[in-house]
Amino acid sequence: MKKPVAQSNLLKQKEIVTVNLLIDVITALPVIIIAILSNSLALATDIFDYTFTITSSSISLIILKRCIKNERGNFDFGLGKFESLSALFTSVLMLSGIIFLSYKAIVRVVDTVQLETTFVIIGMIIQTIGFFINLSLWSHSLKQSKTAVSPIMEAQWRVNRINAFGNLIVILSLSLGLIFREYTWAHKIDPAAAIILIFITAKSFIGLIRNSLNDLLDHTLDEDLQLKILKRLAEFEDSYERFYDFRSRKSGSKIFIDISLGFDPVRNVGDCLDFSGRIKERLETDIPNSEVNIIIRFFEDFDETLINVDLPGEVLPLSEEHLDECLDIAAVAFPNDDIELIKLELNASIHPTRYKKELQKLGIQKPRYWVGILDGKIAGFVGMNYHIGEPDIVWGGWMAARAPNTKSDMKIKMLFMWKLTFEARQTGRTFGRLYTSTHPNEKAANRLYDNVGMRVYKSVPKDDYDLLYREVVIQDAYERIRPGKKRHYRSHKPLN
Repeated sequence: MKKPVAQSNLLKQKEIVTVNLLIDVITALPVIIIAILSNSLALATDIFDYTFTITSSSISLIILKRCIKNERGNFDFGLGKFESLSALFTSVLMLSGIIFLSYKAIVRVVDTVQLETTFVIIGMIIQTIGFFINLSLWSHSLKQSKTAVSPIMEAQWRVNRINAFGNLIVILSLSLGLIFREYTWAHKIDPAAAIILIFITAKSFIGLIRNSLNDLLDHTLDEDLQLKILKRLAEFEDSYERFYDFRSRKSGSKIFIDISLGFDPVRNVGDCLDFSGRIKERLETDIPNSEVNIIIRFFEDFDETLINVDLPGEVLPLSEEHLDECLDIAAVAFPNDDIELIKLELNASIHPTRYKKELQKLGIQKPRYWVGILDGKIAGFVGMNYHIGEPDIVWGGWMAARAPNTKSDMKIKMLFMWKLTFEARQTGRTFGRLYTSTHPNEKAANRLYDNVGMRVYKSVPKDDYDLLYREVVIQDAYERIRPGKKRHYRSHKPLN
């Protein structure tokens, strides 16, 4: 049975790292001893190399073992951050050693030291063997890095490349030092070679530190990748109403992209998902090793519709702290109605998973209520629900204001009507319904409903008054009630 591609890549990476670690552990002690006995600063660079490579390989091996076991349960975005942290740690460790070695090299240029010929020759032989080993490991690591992009493999092939070039420079410097050992200036070749090695090593790992920091700090995508995203969004411009923004982050080799788009509620969910799937597919093809998430939002927020509009107060979701005060308002506004039924709906809005059986007996479901806040106080409440068996209709729930039949009452009720219509339209349903009565207390409310176009489609006689059932096409009410001038969102929000 063939292993999945990702699993196969991880196993290959583990094999490469393990080989590197074993070679380093086996050869570290004799190489360090020869470096000390020979008095060669160029050979002494191996002390830092081995410290670095053994540490980094050990950390990398731990990461790869966890990845192979698929220990991602506690890491939603994988172990990429751990990989980048490993690369950063090992790079900083290497540069710390380089700083110390730089100091020693400068001292050696001023105050030269005689090399031990026998141990220098042994060191040259070891360096020659090491060159061919590092050349082979460099080739394998680079090939694997291109197959499956990974900070671990990125760091590994850089290490092998530096070590291979380092071997050549050490062999050349020691050879020249032996050939011209009779001359005083020849003693400066060894520290000069060490300085060259320091420069090569520092240049490579400073770049790796910068990339690792960018990953750890969730640096945004490069400009060319941002342009690819914008190009695709422009191609599908007619498929959505508003572009909010996009965010990106890297987790190791993986790029995560979240794009927030606004859709008109009249669209059906299937259309939105179809578009989201197509743009996701295109972008993941454009940007290799990426995971694109399209966040579907409504094309406008309720608060946006009230900008520069002279309407009082604000509307907030009903919560436990509002309940008692809303019930007091309801008792005054609906003296002839059962306050327990009103309380049931309000409680069901606050606790959506409770009261399902009680609501089912009443033939309603999923009530939602909001409160109006005016001058820091609760001015009233409004809500909506759905009747079982009516999939295309939104019903208005109880609506009451603290000061009925006053100017502020009419303003807050107008705000309530807009909130009710706005939220009803977000459901994608066609019709809005509610019932009122011919009772004198409902006179102002009926005038309001007439003004917003809610026609009476049924009347039911009662003892002292008639129940009036009203209906409106939600889209028509939306256009009629919307505060101020209708705004369009075709212009996309620029990227930050």
